[in-house]
Amino acid sequence: MSTPAAFKKELKALLAKYDAYIGFSCDEGSDTHGISGSRIVVGFDTFHCRAKDEIILAHEYYVSKEDL
Repeated sequence: MSTPAAFKKELKALLAKYDAYIGFSCDEGSDTHGISGSRIVVGFDTFHCRAKDEIILAHEYYVSKEDL
């Protein structure tokens, strides 16, 4: 059984391998009155990321193994 520390270590290594990050994104029209198009994404090249370079992991506020 994996531990949270082992999971975090493996995830960190994977993100480093692909120079990637995991983040939250939403549609451009979203504001404090409402968020639309919420999604968890993986992006690459943190400083020059464009939406087309992102991989959508889930259209929710969490990612489960079924999403992948």
